Amino acid sequence: YLVLFNLFMTDVTKIFNIVLGMEVKIISIFRPGEQNIGIVDEIISSQDNPIGIKVRLQDGDQGNIVSVEASDKVRIERIMDTESDSSDNKENFYDEDMTHEAIPHVVSSFMNADGGYVYIGVVDAAKSIEEKFVGLKSEKNIIEQKLSKNPKYEGKELSDQKFHDIYREDIENALDEHLTTTTRRGKLTDFNFIILNGVTILEIFIRKSPTPVFYSNPSRAKHSKFIVTLRNKNYPSRELDEFHYRNGSHKAHCDTFEEFLKFYKENF
Repeated sequence: YLVLFNLFMTDVTKIFNIVLGMEVKIISIFRPGEQNIGIVDEIISSQDNPIGIKVRLQDGDQGNIVSVEASDKVRIERIMDTESDSSDNKENFYDEDMTHEAIPHVVSSFMNADGGYVYIGVVDAAKSIEEKFVGLKSEKNIIEQKLSKNPKYEGKELSDQKFHDIYREDIENALDEHLTTTTRRGKLTDFNFIILNGVTILEIFIRKSPTPVFYSNPSRAKHSKFIVTLRNKNYPSRELDEFHYRNGSHKAHCDTFEEFLKFYKENF
């Protein structure tokens, strides 16, 4: 049973590390000295707090966080809630649209909002838990097919650890290719391979970025270029980046610079 334990070692005094939908343990302010475990519904602290970020849980209790939890029960509930504003499910990564658009879009939308979780190996539209958890077997097969063409790996079995390393690297490369920000991208994402309902899936934990994150779709000339028409005049070779953010349970984006400036003033 493989889990990366970085969530358990999260520095709970840093607001950067706390996101909505996270399961945490707090010291209750309503019942002094007592601890309570629940889901973060509101982040009350506006800056780092040396005694733990103050939050309100879904049950209404409030207090300072003493630790971050990561129970399978909460993960399954989070995944099954298709209307969640703090998580998103994707069936795979290697489909072209997923690699270059869908997953970079949703990751940047969480970075530009309050953070959240992306689960890969999960069918979002499925109703039953059996249909929902498909795992990463087909993704591993794709990597095995690629490696079979490399003499270095001929006749060698692809271990789970090696698959995890390659899979994570491929996703990180796609994010680095498409997302730009002045904050180091690696600080904003944690990767956890976990077993739920008998299959291995990937949980990407995404922190809120302190600076805007933009999406671009590079071409061979580095960036896609567009012809912009204004008052019947064409302005060729304009480079455009996209700005996505989370709006409730959906991804949204700014269509104009004015919309972006308004969002920036309110959220950064």
